[in-house]
Amino acid sequence: MPLRRSPPPHSSLKAPPLESQHAGSEPNIPTCRDDSDSAYLPTKVCTRGNKRKYNQDMREELQVFKEEIMDLLNAWKESQETKLERMITTITELRSDYQDLHTSVKFISEKYDDISTKITELEKQKQEQSILIRELGNKLESIEKLQKCSSIEIRNIPKMQKKETIDDLLNVVQNIGNALSVDLDRREIKDIFRLNTKSEINKPIIVDFCNKITKDKLITAAKTFNKKNVNNKLNTTHLKINDDRTPIYVSETLTTRTRKLFYLSRQFAKEHKYTFCWVSYGNIYLRKEEGAKQIRIDSESDIQKLKDL
Repeated sequence: MPLRRSPPPHSSLKAPPLESQHAGSEPNIPTCRDDSDSAYLPTKVCTRGNKRKYNQDMREELQVFKEEIMDLLNAWKESQETKLERMITTITELRSDYQDLHTSVKFISEKYDDISTKITELEKQKQEQSILIRELGNKLESIEKLQKCSSIEIRNIPKMQKKETIDDLLNVVQNIGNALSVDLDRREIKDIFRLNTKSEINKPIIVDFCNKITKDKLITAAKTFNKKNVNNKLNTTHLKINDDRTPIYVSETLTTRTRKLFYLSRQFAKEHKYTFCWVSYGNIYLRKEEGAKQIRIDSESDIQKLKDL
């Protein structure tokens, strides 16, 4: 059985006096509070008013930050729009310039095609005209050679006097014939004169015979005489003109074209050691050495071919 305890005596459980049961309070709390009480208050106290103020500050800061961001975005947007407008303007200008350039290039290309076609036509015409000019030149050369086929040229004959007459020139030709043992009749001479050259002393004498036979006979006699008299070829002493022994040359009368070509041929023969260079019936020939094949020179291109060998 459980044990029963008897309660304590009633006197020992007396309630304290009423005055001791009520806590003491001061009606003017702020005046009775000293600084020592603050030490017992908690360090982190957040009241409803402070929280409301903190939220208000945060909203204001957010609003300011939002406005700053919007200002930056608006400024950036304006800058980008300005740049975009500039780019659009530049692109428009470039497009316009491109169109102009394209038009110009197209125009130039068309003009170039036209000019190229005209140049091709002109080159073709030039070739045709060159061929025609060459043919006409050859015909003219042939006619001139035919006119000079009965003529000879005598060089290094000094003038007899200031006013030289035809009779003086005829006497010179007859004296040459006598020196070469060729009987010449004045009636065989159709015309005789001196060429106009820079030299006033020894201008060449042109003798035009009535026929080609007399001309060939005199030239052949001059060549034969010089071969027989290597040390005393035909000169002024044979004509009793002076004692200087000036060589006298008797050759065919050459056309202007043949004369130039003969000069170039002689220069080539001298530079490339060709032994012989002569003219026969208006044609020029070269020979490297005795017994070698003769080479006919009809144009400057023939000389160039020999140089290229």
